[in-house]
Amino acid sequence: MKKQLTSEQIDKLIKMVEKGGNTSENTCQAGISSEDVYRTIVKNIKQTREKQGITQSELASMCGCSLSFLSLVERYQKNLSAVSLVSISRALGVPISTLAEDYEDGDIIPELKTSLSLLSKKEQQKALKIIQDVFYYGS
Repeated sequence: MKKQLTSEQIDKLIKMVEKGGNTSENTCQAGISSEDVYRTIVKNIKQTREKQGITQSELASMCGCSLSFLSLVERYQKNLSAVSLVSISRALGVPISTLAEDYEDGDIIPELKTSLSLLSKKEQQKALKIIQDVFYYGS
């Protein structure tokens, strides 16, 4: 797993995107470039959409943006506003913080987070109990 962004870094990125700033000119205090974070978010939006079997057209309709806008975003040709980012994350059922996390290819954590986020709190607690029961190796 690569670096996980703090909520402060995510807030900085959202403010930068909201201002329409050039992401390549911005660097977070932790040494992570805003361009890298932005690309990670867009990559994760596309991967999450595809894993959920949602077309670009369907996602555009779900979040109230145009298909051409979403297509440009997924090709890194258009910046997201904070409002668009929130709308897309809500439509996908995934927190922005999850979209901002950079994982290695093949890492199942994002898929687990997405799957768990779609469950009710009660179902999440049951899933956690099952995981703890299966992987508990204590005496």
